[in-house]
This record gives sequence, structure tokens and C-alpha cells, in this order.
Amino acid sequence: MPPVAAPLASETLRHREARVGLLCLAPAVALLAIVFLYPIVSTLLDSVSHVSALAGRTGGPTAKNWQSILSDPAFLRGTLPRTLFWTIGVVSLTILCSLPAALLLQERFKGRKLARTLVLLPWAVPLPISAIIWKFIFNGQLGTLNGLLAQFGIAGPVWLAEAKTALPIMIWVGVWASIPFTTVTLLAGLQGIGADILEAASLDGANGWLRFRAIILPLLRPVLNVAIVLNTIYVFNSFPIIWVLTQGGPANSTDTIITSLYKQAFRFSQPGQAQAMGVVSFVVLLVFSAWYLRLAEKDTQ
Repeated sequence: MPPVAAPLASETLRHREARVGLLCLAPAVALLAIVFLYPIVSTLLDSVSHVSALAGRTGGPTAKNWQSILSDPAFLRGTLPRTLFWTIGVVSLTILCSLPAALLLQERFKGRKLARTLVLLPWAVPLPISAIIWKFIFNGQLGTLNGLLAQFGIAGPVWLAEAKTALPIMIWVGVWASIPFTTVTLLAGLQGIGADILEAASLDGANGWLRFRAIILPLLRPVLNVAIVLNTIYVFNSFPIIWVLTQGGPANSTDTIITSLYKQAFRFSQPGQAQAMGVVSFVVLLVFSAWYLRLAEKDTQ
């Protein structure tokens, strides 16, 4: 009998500990449900309901909000592809600039600490303030850039009032604002690579490019994947840069989903359509994150 009773007592103790653990986790789970799940569910319900800016959700379910945005050529052929172009442009250029910067800051040279501090400076400035500074630089009449061009007898364009220049300027500012975070993230990943591995590769005759391609890049890939996903989410949802620089103009040529959503909700008093656009944004980012992380997981296997 004792040999049988001992396992039963041990199993009862484990069940009791599991129940205590679940009770301890219950407040945290409830808080997460309130903070994360409730806004998602509320947005989904608003996107298929009659929503008033003052009275909130009224009436029964409706597909009017979705019919409105899915039948809008300006959204399907303009805003949505422009959002993807803006996101891919900023993220890809950010990675291309940040990776060499991180590799450089990893090297030992005089003034390295100062250089690392300078890289962080754009990150220390609030994003709306940065956008205001760049807006003044690219001002068509009193801007710093046009003033500099005038010194050489060149008449600069009205940068932010022309569709062909406004979007590239937005991408430039987005890259400038994203480089500090990405560089610091990649630099942290580089510091996790053992110096002895690189020294052994050097002794075996591997040059700088071969060490980067065969050792550094594979070991840095998990950190690089995280940086790409986080940057994609941040840039896709970025509002201050676009709104401060152009407010989606000229003629909605720089509108993204986020600025269109804001206009629908607060300028045109169509919160239901704004919530539907929010769902589109959420689904696009969810699908991309799941696909990319799955792809990254296969690469590491």
C-alpha cells in the first residue's frame, strides 16, 4: 500500500501546485485580455456595425463599411499599395544603412564611444519634433535646403507640395528616424558573437567578406529577423512623420492606411470605415509577421 499511496500523494501535490500557479497567473491573464483582446474585438465589431462618432455603436450588423473601402479605387489602387511601398522602402533602406553602421561601431577605433552616442541622438528626439525639423528643411520658400541651393543659383522645388518629391522625402525621414534603433539592435547582436570564432576564421585565411558572409551574417540572422519584423510594424503604423510633413497631401498622394484611417474617423466622421481600415492594417501585419517568422524559422533549421 505505501508504494501506491506515495505516487498518489505526489500527483495530488502537483495538481494543487498547478491550481495555485493558475490562480497566480489569472490576474495577469485578465489584464492582458483587457489590454490586448478587448480593443481587437471592439474594432472587429465596429467594422461591421453602424457607428456614430457621438453615440458609438448603433443598430445591427452591416457590411456597409467594408463595401465602402473595398469598392474605393483610391484605397485599393492608391492607399494600400502606397503603404506597402512606404513600408518596404523605409525598412529595406534602414537595414542596408544600419548593418554597415553596426559593423563599423563594433570595430575598435578612436572616438568609438562618441560615434555610438551620436548614432543615438535622432532616437532621443521625439518623432513629431524630428518631422517638424525636416519639414522646415524642405520648406519650399524659407527652407534650409532651398536656401543652400539658392547660394549656387539653383531654384529648388516646393518639395512637399509635389507628389514626385513628397513620398521620397517621407521615406528619407522614415529611414533617418529608424536607423538608431536598428543599429543599436544589430550592434547588440554583433556583441553576442564570440571574438574567438572570428579570430579562428582569420587564422584559417578567411578575409573580411568571407567572415561576414559565412560567420557573422548567419549568427546575426535571428537578431536581424527581429529587427525587420519590428521595423515593419513600426513603419507600417507610423503616423507622426506623414502627418506632420504632408497630412497625406498633395491630393492624397502620400496617404497611407493610418492617415486615411485618421481622416475617416476625425475629419469625415466615418468611424466605422476607419475601424474597417484598422482591421485591414492588423490583418496585413499579422499575415506578414507570421509568414516572415515562419520563413526565418525554416532558414535556421
